Order: sequence, then C-alpha cells, then structure tokens
Amino acid sequence: MSHKTREYGIEEALRNTIRRLRTIVNATPSFISFKDGNGRWLEANDACLELFQLQADDLRGKTDDELADSIHPQGREAFLACMRTTEATWQQRRISRMEQLMPLPEGGTRVYDVIQVPVFAPGGDREGLVVFGRDITERKLAEEALREAHTRLDDIIEFLPDALFVIDSGGKVIAWNKAIEEMTGIPKTQMLGKENYEYAIPFYGRRRPILIDLALMPDAELDNKDYDLIHRTGDTLFAETYVPETYQGKGAYLSGKASRLRDDAGNIVGAIESIHDITERKLAEKALSRSEQQYRELYMKLRDGCAAVDTSGIIVACNNQFLIMTGYTF
Repeated sequence: MSHKTREYGIEEALRNTIRRLRTIVNATPSFISFKDGNGRWLEANDACLELFQLQADDLRGKTDDELADSIHPQGREAFLACMRTTEATWQQRRISRMEQLMPLPEGGTRVYDVIQVPVFAPGGDREGLVVFGRDITERKLAEEALREAHTRLDDIIEFLPDALFVIDSGGKVIAWNKAIEEMTGIPKTQMLGKENYEYAIPFYGRRRPILIDLALMPDAELDNKDYDLIHRTGDTLFAETYVPETYQGKGAYLSGKASRLRDDAGNIVGAIESIHDITERKLAEKALSRSEQQYRELYMKLRDGCAAVDTSGIIVACNNQFLIMTGYTF
C-alpha cells in the first residue's frame, strides 16, 4: 500500500468518526455547543440551534455578545446569563454548573441544567469550552409537587387534635406535632432527630420501648403488665394505659394507636403513633363503677325485701332481705 493510499485511508476513517460523533451529538435532546479558547463559538448541535432559534452559520466565530443579537428577544437575557460564567470557568479551571430559566420563542419557559466544561491544551493554554444544557423542567415540576405534598402533609400532622409522632426504621424521631408538644412539654426542635427511646422519657421518665416500638417488632409478645388493654390488628397496635409522666408529671390515661409505615415496595421504613387523652372517659367510667357498687351495697342492705322481675314475671334481681322473707336462694 502506497503512502498516499494509507494517508487517504486515515483521513477517511477520521471523517467517518467525525460524522458519527456529529450524528450522536445532534441526536441528543440536550443542547451542546463548542467554543474556542478565545470564547468564540465554533459549533452547536440541533437542540441548541432550535432552542435559541439560530442557524449554524449565525454562530461560527462570534462572541456571546455578538451572538446574542441574533437570538429571539425572549431568550436573549437567559442566553447571556448562561454564558456569563464562561470566564470564571476558565480561570477556576473547573466545571461550572447552574440552573437557568429559558423563555421559549413560542411562549412559556423551560428550566435547564447548564454545565460548562473547560478544555486546556497540554501546555495549559485555553483550548476550548464545551457547554451542555439539559431540560429538567419535568423534574423540577415533580420536585415542586412533592414539596407541596410534603408541606400539606406536615400541616395536617402538625394540627391534628391527637398527639402524634413518627420514627424511622432506626428509631429516630422524624415528626413531632403540636399536640404532643403540649402533652409532653417537649418542643419539636428538641425532639426531632433524637433516638435511643428518647421519646419515652416524657411519658415514663426513662428510656424504654413503648407502643410504637412494639409496632416495629412483628413477632413481639404483647405484655399486658405495661398496658390495661393491648391488641394487634395487622400492622396496627391498639393500647390503653395510665402514663404517669405526661403533662409534666400530672399523669393521664392515654389511648394509643401505632402502625408500621411502608414504602412503595412494601418495606418497613418506620412507624407512626397517635395518642388520645382518655382521662375524662376513664374517670367517668370509674365514677360510674363506684356509683354502681355503692348502689348495690345499699340495695342489698335495705331492711325491706326488694326484687326486680322481667315482663315474663321471672325474678332477675333481689336483695338479701327478700331472700330471707321468701326462703329463696341465689
């Protein structure tokens, strides 16, 4: 093979490589542009030309300011804002990144993640700059929607009438609402991020597993000695008990409901417990029980015989004097 033939083959291979690279660059939805070491534009892909409403011949050899005059009025300032970091990028000799709102010629805006990559020759001189711009509008909208959803959820949790807190799978407190602040006297700022059963202290005066922890233990035995009432239904535990340290040591009867939290894949990621003060109900129940007991004692001690019968004439209750008078027994 002659020298010229070999040289032609190398040039042809190089042209093919450049052609393939240009096809790949033009096929990407991100905009890509190239500048020389003096900051003059060399080339841009189809996405860049479309975004700024340019023709390839419009940009070659131009500076940013010169090129800005060719860009549609809505996008001119956004374009210049993207390119203002060029000099700093070269001086700092590192990749720079920014988010930029891009007005579109047909109206509306899109958000772009803009990255500038400086290129230096082996001797250290500026050789060029590559600019990438990726449309992240949908991601930003999704992030904003997620933030709004979290804000709404936080507001709902914050102002629920029942005391409520949430822990992650490691036992760290990640939510502590206003009602539980009032019940425990511990503000959210002091409780968020705490772990190692810190949340049990304002209830029991010491660190210990409580209902929310039992909810995270699927095989945990439910010990009635800690609760007046406790039972499990699926992922949820229900319990009632007297808690001595609530309301800064005043104590209260509380009803608790604790459930596991799962992610979309069904993995347990934490637990939530809501707590309702049932002191008034429990005191009313105890008062009623005492009243009934006093009534029974008075009824049984009456000197007159008394009995109650149903509509069929069957005796359903009687006192001791009635038994004495009739000779009946219970």
